[in-house]
Amino acid sequence: MSTQALFTLREIAEQLSIPYEVVRDNVYAGRWPHSKFSERTRRMSAEDVERVRAMTHHEPSDPTRSEAHQRTKRMRELLRAV
Repeated sequence: MSTQALFTLREIAEQLSIPYEVVRDNVYAGRWPHSKFSERTRRMSAEDVERVRAMTHHEPSDPTRSEAHQRTKRMRELLRAV
């Protein structure tokens, strides 16, 4: 049987460099994976933290142009064609 270290929500907040309230609110709302030991005691494993990082990671589709910029550019081109 593998023993996995469990961290308090405060420890997780420190690891992620975010406010404790953000961690607490996401865990208690059921948005982030965790282990529930009682109504007031929740813990997260390193694997849980990696799942949160994966859930919140964002890669821009085109790092040079936003979608809004692309739409504006297309509209200008269409207006010039008229």
